[in-house]
Amino acid sequence: MKYGISVLALGIAAALAVPQARAAADAHSLAGYAHYELHDITAEVKVHPKVMAKLETELKQKLEQPVATWNAAGANPGHAGTLAIEVAIVDMKFVSGGKRFFAGGFAGDSHAAGTVTLIDKDTGKVVLTQHFINRANGIAGAWSFGATDNGMLDHLAANMGSWVIAMHDGSTPPPTDTTEPDDKKAASN
Repeated sequence: MKYGISVLALGIAAALAVPQARAAADAHSLAGYAHYELHDITAEVKVHPKVMAKLETELKQKLEQPVATWNAAGANPGHAGTLAIEVAIVDMKFVSGGKRFFAGGFAGDSHAAGTVTLIDKDTGKVVLTQHFINRANGIAGAWSFGATDNGMLDHLAANMGSWVIAMHDGSTPPPTDTTEPDDKKAASN
């Protein structure tokens, strides 16, 4: 019995070490690029222009300074190639403040999903890709007059930016599926 538990624990530890080792190797290769490009966000679904502008602003706010730093470091010997950072919104339901005011929680939950893809521009090869999902509870949105809906967009862009930085630096990435704090409280009741 003790032997079986030891083998199981060793197997789990080995399974967890492989993704961590891969992430460290990917971060090493990402830090070796000479130039980094942050492309505009694209949408595979209909997204209101104001919502898209908010996502663009938040993502640029998170990534502009690190990308500038990485580009400056890319001039050093040993760096080569260009890494493109592309973000696509693949699902979106955003309940506006006006809808929240008139319909409250009956307008439903807001949710957004997007994919960040890191592409080697010289080869066209996808280096890394990650899917992100964020949700905001409709009832919490009603009580906050839409603040949780707007916060969902902020968190989505922040998580995407933090993931790119973590992949470059080899640090721990943020969660990819998040729910606003009020949702977690409601889910536990």
